[in-house]
Amino acid sequence: MTPLRIGRSVIRAVVFDFDGTLARLNIDFARMRQAISSLSERFGLPFHDLKARHILEQVHEAEQILSLQSPTGSRAFVKEAYALIEAIELAAAAEGEVFSGVRPLLDTLQAHGIRTGIISRNCKRAVSTVFPDLSAFCRVVLCRDDVPHVKPHPDHLRRAMSFLRAEPTQTVMIGDHPLDIETGRAAGTFTIGVLSGRCRTEDFAETGADGILERVTELIQKFSV
Repeated sequence: MTPLRIGRSVIRAVVFDFDGTLARLNIDFARMRQAISSLSERFGLPFHDLKARHILEQVHEAEQILSLQSPTGSRAFVKEAYALIEAIELAAAAEGEVFSGVRPLLDTLQAHGIRTGIISRNCKRAVSTVFPDLSAFCRVVLCRDDVPHVKPHPDHLRRAMSFLRAEPTQTVMIGDHPLDIETGRAAGTFTIGVLSGRCRTEDFAETGADGILERVTELIQKFSV
């Protein structure tokens, strides 16, 4: 395999998102949001008062607000919230599958000295359920359970790069959501969007992706020279 390049830069490390990028997981986010909304209301906090965009951040915001009223109540809320979220993730994982061609792709990258990792907002149990042999293909897998801050916080990606001993200028972040592009740009890496069906080419262009793939398995074909 000839070197992976983005522009004139040679890529030494590739960090992937998991859900929708390497594997099919039809997580019911509408159900998840409704569950957290109902839980929030039950704890006396109107869900529409929360300003965060994403569910995990909404849970954290609610935790901070509730802690001012009752630290015990706040802890109870968080415990129940993550139990609800994980149950929905595991239900999706039970029916999920790794996309065709992903294992050969990861094998090829590894065989040519390109370090690979995964960062995911999903829980580790769900990722392991879908891809139980993942450790044979990637040097580092950092799920929600493994880090204090999840993407789009750049620390999630920076921790993966630290494990991979990779510099941002030689790393590409690949994912199927603009959030992944936002994460990579914040961490100073190159970024590639994958059109898994949830997002359009325009969505990735607007967030400044350095490249776009129809499917992740096109990576070597499109970016090797």
